[in-house]
Amino acid sequence: MSNQVMENYRSAVAMVTAPDAFLELTTIEHGGQTLKAYKHAPGSMRDLWMLGQGYAGQEYIVYGDERWTFAEAGQLVANFATWLQSQGIGSGDRVAIALRNYPEWIFAYWGVIAIGGVVVGMNAWWVADEMAYALKDSAPKLLVADDQRLAVFSEIAGDFPDLTVVAVRESSPPVQAVQWADTVVLPDPPFCEANTTTWAVRGGFSSMVDIAHLSSARAAVPLVHPEPMKPVMSCAPDKPRGRI
Repeated sequence: MSNQVMENYRSAVAMVTAPDAFLELTTIEHGGQTLKAYKHAPGSMRDLWMLGQGYAGQEYIVYGDERWTFAEAGQLVANFATWLQSQGIGSGDRVAIALRNYPEWIFAYWGVIAIGGVVVGMNAWWVADEMAYALKDSAPKLLVADDQRLAVFSEIAGDFPDLTVVAVRESSPPVQAVQWADTVVLPDPPFCEANTTTWAVRGGFSSMVDIAHLSSARAAVPLVHPEPMKPVMSCAPDKPRGRI
């Protein structure tokens, strides 16, 4: 590589990482080490997800003839996140996802991230003993799986009697399972004003999510607080559910 090319590269890097630039660099302390970091980066993966809600009416996922806007996907994610919490799954808990490339993979992923959980990505090609090893090694509280992965899991289900299973696009699962549709459709609870500030994000998340505004000059929409989302308790039955 010529000296001129390297000089151009260094000049470009200096320009985009300079003070007040979008990719401005700073230093942070992490694990006892001083590391370089992007000053304006989202504070968490959930913050990154919330930024997308600024495009509420635009298409986010296209799968064959199926379509989801950012707002519709955001609602599904919020609903799934709240369902996870109702099952006692929260920050630090692991959720295994064993799906082909369905849109539900994305929705499930972001729902787990939203509550501070850990996604265990399962190889869709694994046979029964490989899946068993991964489940024993990672010890998830929940398995989200489609028809083919459910068939594989049915061979080893007896080894995981306490593992809750969610069936995706499989109406007659070979093991006891909750249907995906039942995890993303919430009952209409009474509305309760939260003690934190609720922000309208143009049709995105459910009112079951506790949102706090984090100041960010470059954020298109308010960012979520890095604490796990908490369901809002009921207190005013006559008020309709809001959407944030």
